[in-house]
Amino acid sequence: MKNLELNKIDLATLINISRWNLSLTNADDVKTYLAFIRGKKDISDYFQNFIGCADKTTATESSTKLKNALHSYCSENGYDNAKTKEKERKVYEYCQYCSKNKKEIQLSHISTIIDDENPNSFAEYASNEKFSVSEIIKYDSKTLRTLKFVEYQSEDLSIRLNKQMIGKTAKIDKIKKILTFTNISDELIAQFDK
Repeated sequence: MKNLELNKIDLATLINISRWNLSLTNADDVKTYLAFIRGKKDISDYFQNFIGCADKTTATESSTKLKNALHSYCSENGYDNAKTKEKERKVYEYCQYCSKNKKEIQLSHISTIIDDENPNSFAEYASNEKFSVSEIIKYDSKTLRTLKFVEYQSEDLSIRLNKQMIGKTAKIDKIKKILTFTNISDELIAQFDK
């Protein structure tokens, strides 16, 4: 089968057979071997309980696992700050595209985005027991937005900036606790005159 028409199914389950076999021998170590693929209809908890699904990872947990695996992978593979930010931006944009177009976010596709010369490398790294990233990732916008943006909000200040700006038009002095913006637009300058 080449194409699965998700809009015609209520629920599909992706089973990682290797991880399932491991779960039979090391039940405490391996817990994630099922990933649910949704069609356009809602999944009922009844069906998940019926097939014995006890571990239901939330979108926040799924997205956090992906984010943590991505940061660790970039660090362990010696990616500099600029390359890491670029990979994070591309992964975020792919995830956002999938969410907007109601498509599944696939770890295998993300793995290709991160390293097109070794397209399975990140998928193998992220799916190991340390991170337990499923092949199908659930989208949590708040969590994944941090791959592309730095966000902060307090009672007096709200800020959101693209990580690509850091070191260029947004500079931070961590010791003096000073954040400086350069090349700001005339529109922003006009806001201070009001």
